Amino acid sequence: MILRFIPFFAIGILFYRLHRYPAEWRLNLTMLLCALLAIAIGERPIFLPVALVCCGIFTLFIRGKLAFLDTRFFAFLGAISYTLYLVHQAIGFVVIHHLERVGVPAWLACMGAAALSLALATLLHRLVERPAMEWIRGNWKTARVQTLVNR
Repeated sequence: MILRFIPFFAIGILFYRLHRYPAEWRLNLTMLLCALLAIAIGERPIFLPVALVCCGIFTLFIRGKLAFLDTRFFAFLGAISYTLYLVHQAIGFVVIHHLERVGVPAWLACMGAAALSLALATLLHRLVERPAMEWIRGNWKTARVQTLVNR
């Protein structure tokens, strides 16, 4: 289930918070350590070193040591990452399975599945996710203003 990967999502969120809200570093660092502890206790042993490597990379990034990664391409991948996360596995396995059944080599089937997943995630992000987020934010701001006016 997805529940077992929540500490990994939390690590990403907490590094964002460490970067965006440096004054709250004690709270965010404490929660980061709790996420690492949850991984150490609740997962197979290989997961902790993976989480620590991710933390090392995130630390380098927020300290400006990986500025060469700050490109439009990676910003694009970041923008579609949630949608890509949602579609890649289900779509990917089906595409790979069907392509291999008709004789396509495994490596090419994987490349095709990756390309299709990226294209689908891009379309869904532009046509569904972004408009929905704009609508939600607009309604939230309107409701917030109404609440302040009615006080």
